[in-house]
Amino acid sequence: MIDSKWTKKIEEEISKYQKLEKALYEIHKAEMDTYKKRLAAFQEIDSVKESEDDNKNLSNIYIQFTKTMKEIEEKKKNQLNYLNTDLLPVTTYYYKDQLKNTKKNLDNLLKLRKHKIKIENESKKALDKNDQNKASEMNKEKAKNESEERKQTQDFESELCKFEAERTTDNKNLFLHLILSELEYHAYSLEKISKLFQDINKIEPQENLKEFKSKYNINCSLSNIGVDEDEIERRRKQKEFEERNKKDFEKKQVFNE
Repeated sequence: MIDSKWTKKIEEEISKYQKLEKALYEIHKAEMDTYKKRLAAFQEIDSVKESEDDNKNLSNIYIQFTKTMKEIEEKKKNQLNYLNTDLLPVTTYYYKDQLKNTKKNLDNLLKLRKHKIKIENESKKALDKNDQNKASEMNKEKAKNESEERKQTQDFESELCKFEAERTTDNKNLFLHLILSELEYHAYSLEKISKLFQDINKIEPQENLKEFKSKYNINCSLSNIGVDEDEIERRRKQKEFEERNKKDFEKKQVFNE
């Protein structure tokens, strides 16, 4: 039985979707603001990086760090654009409009109910006055009204059932898409940051000291400041050896494929 309680229920559902839309928008706005601030900060770091002529290794650290972090932020921007332009409009906007249409259909149905009561009152007055023509006319209008009411009631009930059947699945899909987009971003970030850590960790921070001494005509013993030149050279050769082995292994892999 369709009655006015459905007006309240549908209005509550419309309010829920409006709140959901607002919450998702706030999340999107906050993350977009964070993206812009982080990107600006990385650009600032990039602007103060060391000259390669002054310290090649330190310059490489700055370059690799800012390059990787900017790539991660660009991935975040793409994720946010996907949410804002592709995902959210298809869900929250669609259901908000669908609920408004459902409310409109319910309002029309309730108007038919009120009109039926009005016809019944008019018919009763005609009978009281023994106005058979008027009573007959009211009975015909009542039958027509009841027929339309039955049709609209069936359509409305079918619409309610369809909406209830779809909304859980579609809400589930909305949140799964949100989760997957987050997973994709964080997986990409983890991969990039892990590689960045490995690449920067391979850099020998004191390797450029000889060049620094030569460039500025500094005459001092590195051992006096706690720098073991032999150990630095050993690590440099070990790194070159590992790089050669890695390249040889990659070549064999390609050949075997």
